[in-house]
Amino acid sequence: MTEFSEVIVERFARAWASIDGKTEAFDRERGGGMEYDDPAYTGHFEGYMAEAKELLKRAGCYVYTSPQQQEMK
Repeated sequence: MTEFSEVIVERFARAWASIDGKTEAFDRERGGGMEYDDPAYTGHFEGYMAEAKELLKRAGCYVYTSPQQQEMK
């Protein structure tokens, strides 16, 4: 299984959040900057991080191979 650094996962997650227009909430909650019981807490940081990790894990075999190698599978 391919492991990605937290930096790569976070960059991917933040890019995804920006596509959804959630960058502000993502950044606000990043690094534990907000308490879970805060009414403004959305869970976007943890959610995007979890989804990015799973997507990168599933796509890992394609990330490190050339297009020619992918066609052979």
